[in-house]
Amino acid sequence: MTDRSVAPPAADVLGLLAELGLEPRSFTLIGGYPRWDAGRVTYRVDLADGSTVKVRRVVKPARPTRAAALVRTLADPRLPAPLALSGRVSVERWVDGIPLDRFMVRSTHLCAAAELLADLHGRRSLPDRRFVRTGGVAPLRSRTFERLDRLHAEGLLDKREHHALGACVERDLPPRAARGVVHGDLCPANLVVTPAGALVSIDNERVRITFLDHDLARTWTRWPMTPEEEHTLESRYREQGGSLPAQPAQFAWRVCTTVKSASTLRRTPGTGPETARALLERVLTDRVARP
Repeated sequence: MTDRSVAPPAADVLGLLAELGLEPRSFTLIGGYPRWDAGRVTYRVDLADGSTVKVRRVVKPARPTRAAALVRTLADPRLPAPLALSGRVSVERWVDGIPLDRFMVRSTHLCAAAELLADLHGRRSLPDRRFVRTGGVAPLRSRTFERLDRLHAEGLLDKREHHALGACVERDLPPRAARGVVHGDLCPANLVVTPAGALVSIDNERVRITFLDHDLARTWTRWPMTPEEEHTLESRYREQGGSLPAQPAQFAWRVCTTVKSASTLRRTPGTGPETARALLERVLTDRVARP
């Protein structure tokens, strides 16, 4: 049975559940990103045997497929791997707990998040694959300039702002940077606090091999913090062996991640331009606040 407020699940969703021998009792829509793409949805599915699973349906299956393989290799209980993945659909175990975005973020949660990032970033090798430990950032630099140009052309950045952010990237983004395992989207919306108090990441489809400093910047973009909270996370990250970039480079990475998010979210019907501008104003404020 499906909740009346939820459109009937696609045939491939029902097909994978049937293939796994799982009989759904109800579907509850709990997310979908981008929110304007009806093809991408996330359900909580209550089953006939009393258990619950999460089902995701994506638009492009390649990235989640690669991420799932990497998550299985990592074998980290804080990053649960899908139970099954077929085409555009994945089935995951349901993680009981309180979503962190509905929970008072405490220093223990910030420390746990920092430890997860540091542990991922500290992986020097993987048993089933090799990866290049450093790489050139020129492609990222070019994409960022293209996004800045587009945001300026659409009126989301004025001429002065466009020039200032571009100049920071041109001057301070290093030519090469360390690569490794990254989370890709560490933020409260993707974290759950279990009844035992553990922090578990429930959305791991962006786990991949890329620039470590980009991952730190992406966390900053997705997880607005007070200065005290940011200090707690960064201090714990360093204590666990992580290394932070120097401030000019750190800001350049943040420009890259924020501009990317703004470029994506600007297309959200109704609220897109406002949301994108708020993101850009935050990184512009961060630039002004730096010594």
